[in-house]
Amino acid sequence: MPDMNRRIFLCVGLAGLSACSRRRNSLRKLRVAAPLGLSLSSLHLSLEAGFFKEAGFDVEILTITRSPEALAALAGNKVEVLFAPQNVAILNAVIRGLPVRIVAGREFISADCRRKAFLCGLRKNFPNGLLDLSVLKGKRVAASSSISFVHFALEEHLKTAGLTLKDVTVLNLSGPEAIAAMLKGAVDAQLLFDESLLPETGEELVFSRSFAEIHPNFQYGLILYGQTLREADIRIGRRFLQAYFRGVREFQRGRTPHFLKEFAAYYGVDSGKIEKLCRSHFTTDGSLDLGSLKVFCDWAFNRGYIPRPVEPSELVDLRFNVKANA
Repeated sequence: MPDMNRRIFLCVGLAGLSACSRRRNSLRKLRVAAPLGLSLSSLHLSLEAGFFKEAGFDVEILTITRSPEALAALAGNKVEVLFAPQNVAILNAVIRGLPVRIVAGREFISADCRRKAFLCGLRKNFPNGLLDLSVLKGKRVAASSSISFVHFALEEHLKTAGLTLKDVTVLNLSGPEAIAAMLKGAVDAQLLFDESLLPETGEELVFSRSFAEIHPNFQYGLILYGQTLREADIRIGRRFLQAYFRGVREFQRGRTPHFLKEFAAYYGVDSGKIEKLCRSHFTTDGSLDLGSLKVFCDWAFNRGYIPRPVEPSELVDLRFNVKANA
């Protein structure tokens, strides 16, 4: 299995070793934490294509799967940048006064993408399909371990059938483990983020509607800065975003990073299938949809996940993304 937890890029070749060292020494080190997922494709493309180096950065991408741990690393200056979906840990961090803020939007639920954030199950368990989710009452549903966009999406799906999270048993599984559990019968259904992650199983699958039918263009993917970048020269934070969104635009044009092949191998799916995934769900200029933030904040408060209401203005630092598309 490829090492998906840490990617280290080295200069190669004895002739260029001293020059390589000089170049690296002149770059500003930035550690970027992110959960493992297809959404990292554009981040890895920016790294592999040298866009970050051109902007003056030596970027290291670290995988942190749990949102609370990722926020703690960002607040403790162990990483400078965090790529994350909307999640309750961000809201609680800001409520506690930690110096972390959302600086740019990254991904949204695009109607152009066939299926994003949807429920799936086996046809033999749901012979009439999953378009009517009332069949999930009392069933076991796999979702991620952190209270995040996935749990929000699951409840919004259930609401279409008059259900809540209390009407199902949510099991904290994600990735290949969740798919394996569904195939073995350990769970009845799962909230899957992207249909390209489904391996060839030999089983007939059924699907719910896409989340885009419930909340069109809902923005879920975010970029956060910690104290280090927020207190540095503002041009540094802007340069990072400019380099990243340069990679986003290249990815949307069809350029594919090697990371995708490694990711496909990790999930056990065909790399060709992964490379054909929908690419229209990336925000290309860093713009933030405060309306999406508001919807998630209200959901978190109403569910009792945060101690007080939170306004989107409390969560964001808009100084950096003004010229991300420049």
